[in-house]
Amino acid sequence: MDAGSETPHPHSLLSSNESAAEDEDDDPANDEETTCSICLINRQGPCRRYWLKFERCMKDHSAEKERRELERKRKEEEEEEEKVEEEMNVKEERASENGNNEMSMEEEWDRFMEKSVMPGEEEEEDEDEEEEEDEDDEDENEEDDENSNNEENHNSSDDDDEQINTEPSLGERCDKFMIPWISCIQEHRNVYSLISNAFYQKDYVDPLEESVPDHKRRPFTKMDAAIGEKEGYVVKFMGAEVDLGNWREHVEAQAEEDFSVDEEEEEEKASQRETTHKKMVDPHLINAYAKFKLTEPKTGNPIEVAYIKDQKGRLLGFDSFSKRESAPENDEDEEQMHSGREKVHDGSTMEHGKIHDGECTFHIEPGETTSVAAYAIYRSKKVDDKGEEQREYLLYYTPHIPLPGNQSGK
Repeated sequence: MDAGSETPHPHSLLSSNESAAEDEDDDPANDEETTCSICLINRQGPCRRYWLKFERCMKDHSAEKERRELERKRKEEEEEEEKVEEEMNVKEERASENGNNEMSMEEEWDRFMEKSVMPGEEEEEDEDEEEEEDEDDEDENEEDDENSNNEENHNSSDDDDEQINTEPSLGERCDKFMIPWISCIQEHRNVYSLISNAFYQKDYVDPLEESVPDHKRRPFTKMDAAIGEKEGYVVKFMGAEVDLGNWREHVEAQAEEDFSVDEEEEEEKASQRETTHKKMVDPHLINAYAKFKLTEPKTGNPIEVAYIKDQKGRLLGFDSFSKRESAPENDEDEEQMHSGREKVHDGSTMEHGKIHDGECTFHIEPGETTSVAAYAIYRSKKVDDKGEEQREYLLYYTPHIPLPGNQSGK
C-alpha cells in the first residue's frame, strides 16, 4: 500500500491552532458533569482529547437541533392561533351582517311610510346602497389580499422547514471529530477494555456484590475435570466452567520462544517491552471464556450478572446477558419465564425450568494475572413486612484458579 492510501494518524487530523484548547482538555477538573457512562470511559486514556472534541460537537449540534425544533413548533402554534382568530372574525362579521339585514315589522312599516311620504329620496337611497356595495367589494378585495399574504407566509414557513431538512445532519457535522477518535480507539482497544472494566467494577459490579449478605453466598461445586487435562484447560463446576484454552496456547508459544532465544535477544526484547510501555502501546491481552447457567438450577431464578476477577480482585470481564432471549429483561418477562417451567414427572412434585448457558469473555494480561475466579449473581423477589415486593440476590463463586505456566505476576 502506498503512502497516499494509508489511514492518517489522529494527530494529523487536528488543526495546529487548537493547542490552547488541548491544554485545557488535559485537566479533568474542567470536564462538564455527566452521568453518561460512555462519556466517562472515553474521557480517560490516550484518546481523551479526540473524544472531548467529538462529545462537544454532538452536544452543541444536538442543542441547536432541539432549538430549531422548538422554533418550528412555535411557528406552527402561532399560525394555528392566527387561523382560529381569522375564522372567529369572519363569523362575527357574518353574524353582524345577518343582524343588520333582519328588520322588525315596525322598522319595515316606518321605512315604507318614509318612502311613500318622501318619494324623491328613494333614488338617493339607491345610490347609498350602490356605495355600500362598492365598499363591500373593497372589503372582499382586502380579504383576498390578506389571504394571499397568509399563503405567502405559509410558503415561507415551508421554505424554512425545507432549509432545515437540507442542512447537514449531526453525524455529518461531527465526522471531522469522530474520525480521529475512532482511529485512536482502534490503536488502543485493549487499553479501553481495561478502562471499561475498572469503570464498571466501581459503578456496578462491586456495589452489587457488596449488597449480597454472607448467608446468600455459596461456592460452585467442583466437578471431576481438572485443569491441564486433555479437555484443554477447562475447569468445570456445577453451574459454571472456565475455559483457559487460549492461555495454554500462549504458554506453549512462550516456552518455544524462550527455548530458541539467546541472552542478547532477550535483552533486546526487554528493551522493546520497556519502549512499548512508555509509548502507551496497547498491552497484550489474551481472551478467555467462562460459561454460566442463565437460571439458577435449584430455583430457576434468572441471572443478574456474571463476572471474572483476578488475584487482586480486579474485574477482567462481565456480562449481564440482557440481550439474550433466555434471560428476562423485566419483571413481566421474569414472571412469564417462571410460569413457563416444564414439569418433569420423576416421582416428585418439583418443577424444573429450561436452563440455558451464557458465555462471558474476559481478558488475561500476561505478567499481571496469576489466577482467576468466576462469580454469578442470581436475582429473586421476596415480600417484606409491608407486603411490598423486594429484590434479593444470591451469589455463587469459584475458588481462585491459578494460571498454569505463569511465572510472573504482581
